Amino acid sequence: MEVITIESKAYSNIIKRLDAKNNEIATIESKAYSDVLKRLEAYSNNFITIESRAYNEIMKQLSRISKYMLEHEADEDWVDDKIVSDYLKISVRTLQRLRTSNSINYTFVGRKPMYKIGEIRRLLSQNIIRCNPQNFQDLLNNYEKDAK
Repeated sequence: MEVITIESKAYSNIIKRLDAKNNEIATIESKAYSDVLKRLEAYSNNFITIESRAYNEIMKQLSRISKYMLEHEADEDWVDDKIVSDYLKISVRTLQRLRTSNSINYTFVGRKPMYKIGEIRRLLSQNIIRCNPQNFQDLLNNYEKDAK
């Protein structure tokens, strides 16, 4: 059974970063990892030892969390009805109908209706509006430059 040892302070820092929803995960080579451990052992005896299987499971979960966060990073950003209708190939009138029927959450900035990307994602996942998935991906990739 292989055992991986990490400093408890480093472990605590990893957990704190996850709690802060930090989506940066560092990967290091095993030689570099060994060198770091040797240096840490010289400074402190305060280590947590876990089985490599448990460590690998933690790393898989961290990877899933990171992937989810990256995929939904833009969900809190706002886009206007023109950008939504252009990319999703739906009419502005369709968006107005969704607002009138309270099917979509929105806000007005001046006279311009604005929608959160996460709200658009919800409408697509619930099949309230339909579009080619590539159109939504194009919206995600380009909405910031089109808003300017």
